[in-house]
Amino acid sequence: MREKIHDSTILQQKEKILHQSVIFKLVGWVKLGMGKFAFALLLVLLTGSISAAKISGNTHDLYTLEIINNTVVEINTVPAQKIVAENGHYEFTIPGGDYSLEGLLFRNGELAMYTQENVSLVDEGSYELDLLLEPIDNSTYQAGIGDIPVDLENGQGPDVLMIIIGFSLILFLAYINYNQQLKYISHQREKRLKFLEEKTPEEPKILQNVGNALEQNTSIQAALSEESAKILDVIEKSEGRIQQKELRKIFKFSEAKMSNLLDDLEESGKIKRIRKGRGNLIRKI
Repeated sequence: MREKIHDSTILQQKEKILHQSVIFKLVGWVKLGMGKFAFALLLVLLTGSISAAKISGNTHDLYTLEIINNTVVEINTVPAQKIVAENGHYEFTIPGGDYSLEGLLFRNGELAMYTQENVSLVDEGSYELDLLLEPIDNSTYQAGIGDIPVDLENGQGPDVLMIIIGFSLILFLAYINYNQQLKYISHQREKRLKFLEEKTPEEPKILQNVGNALEQNTSIQAALSEESAKILDVIEKSEGRIQQKELRKIFKFSEAKMSNLLDDLEESGKIKRIRKGRGNLIRKI
């Protein structure tokens, strides 16, 4: 009976040992698997670190070569990386490839200095590239990080191009307006000349009318002179004096015509009129 109990105890111990060994193996396998995973993860991280390149440098003034603090340095990775070089030093860790580095310095909210460098990182390792910033005319650039001129190589911004286009358009419109004014003046001149040419044939007729008027006036003057001579003859035959109303009775002239004839004779110094009563006494001088 004791032997059976002893055998049973031994069997239980063997089973316990077997279970423990299985558990130990499972734990070992788990540890081994985790170790391989950790090793693989470490390998990946190391591989990533080894394949990346580091580029760094300082920001300087192009002319004085002094270090410039608080420069904004930007590289066009995906996504883009941007840092503020507070002590004039920048550093990026990036994969190999072609990149564009930009350095911008702002003063009072306006872009004061700028530079741009193209870099090509072929191999792994560390690279140093100092950025030399050049002062710019801030009227060509807009304030704000990343606001870069359209044509940086030629130093010509979009505002200059718009000014040139606007000025050219003004000159073109002024030229068109000038040509239109010349055409209008030329047309008016031709129209005036044509009008004068059409009126020229009427000049002889006008001159003829003037001549007829002069002849008529001459004949009138001759007639008046003849009537005045008759009046003088009557005054002379009346012993050099006669009443004006008597002359009217003789010549049957109206009072107005008689007054005009006597006025002409008096102005020419041939007669003199003397007021007498209600009438005039005409006396030959």
